[in-house]
Amino acid sequence: MFIIICSIIMIMDMEYRNIIVPTLERMGEETIRVIFSMEEMEVACLYYERAKVGWTHKPIMPQAWRCVDSKISDVTIYERGIVEPKELVGWGQELIKVYL
Repeated sequence: MFIIICSIIMIMDMEYRNIIVPTLERMGEETIRVIFSMEEMEVACLYYERAKVGWTHKPIMPQAWRCVDSKISDVTIYERGIVEPKELVGWGQELIKVYL
């Protein structure tokens, strides 16, 4: 029991970008899937689409991507305090800007 508790505390102290690995997958011209894995197991999957004019009343950039759907495979990443959902959404947007 002590070993398990110590390892969880060590993970919580680490920055989530060092233990979660993102993978980008283009699913079409307008859709991108970002898969987040930890210890070779998928923990979350976010789907992004290009922002459309009808989505908001504010002017948007034509190259903007917005998260439209998500699938969380392992909620323990939130329960253990490793990462917050909004951090994954923001990280996914950063990756798309850099690599696409």
